[in-house]
Amino acid sequence: MESLQALAIRKYEEVMPEGWNSYPFIESLRILYENDEKSDEILKGVSVEAVESAGKTSARHGDVALDVLAALLSNGQKRYTA
Repeated sequence: MESLQALAIRKYEEVMPEGWNSYPFIESLRILYENDEKSDEILKGVSVEAVESAGKTSARHGDVALDVLAALLSNGQKRYTA
């Protein structure tokens, strides 16, 4: 029987090609990076590779990837205002 961690990794990899540019993905990053568990390192790698891959396919996606990174590094401070 597949371990729960292996199943989580496989499912995460399956949704990344289309799901990386979505609110649930951003929320998953928040959860992954707030958690200090070493077991999450593989999922972090999968998420980083998905954003990297998308950034290589389109300049617009690359901009999104940079914005996501900036948002993650901002510690919740808003960069954009209405």
